[in-house]
Amino acid sequence: MKMRFNPDGPIFRSLSFVADLVILHFLCLICCIPVFTIGAAMTALARVTQDMVRLQEPGVGRTFFRAFRENFRQSTVCWLVCLAVGVVVVLDFLLINDVLTGTAQSVGFLLWVLVTVVYLGVMAWLFPLLARYEGTLGQHLKNALILALAKLPRTLIMVAVHALPFVLLLFPVVLSKVIIFLAVCGFGLSGYLDARLIAPVFRNLEGDTGENGEQEEPEGE
Repeated sequence: MKMRFNPDGPIFRSLSFVADLVILHFLCLICCIPVFTIGAAMTALARVTQDMVRLQEPGVGRTFFRAFRENFRQSTVCWLVCLAVGVVVVLDFLLINDVLTGTAQSVGFLLWVLVTVVYLGVMAWLFPLLARYEGTLGQHLKNALILALAKLPRTLIMVAVHALPFVLLLFPVVLSKVIIFLAVCGFGLSGYLDARLIAPVFRNLEGDTGENGEQEEPEGE
């Protein structure tokens, strides 16, 4: 029996989807190497995965580098702000661990965990907002904070997805079973999962009219 090659069939589409995630992972990984470009890489990642969720079937490389270039300046500033805050968060942890004791230390760690979750939640929303909407740095940060708190269940899931590889470091047996998978498509998969969680929120904010992504940020004016 002669087999027919169907590019629109489920098998081909599944393989194409996986290939896009792998390509996206390595593009993001390479663009993160200089460190100061991490913000632009995360924004480009968010742009491509949002297009994938909206079934626009983007050219991964072309869309990634266009978004990287167009959002480079603002994304880099946002990333440097986030990095500075992250340094403060780490220093606070060290301070609580070294200086406080007893009940004061327990309360300090509890507050630190809450602040850290909010910080990571804001970052989870910030780069997708940068990828989709026009706005000032202040508007993006404000909207990221609003969404992180207003959509807390989704925020916690996104934070958990990004924290999972670090958590797995505590479980080397489990990590050894998934390390190759994470090394091949980790960024692409986590970005796609974020986009799936974020898509209904953006559609609701845009009243289902924002398919072109050209509206200004919600709450930012």
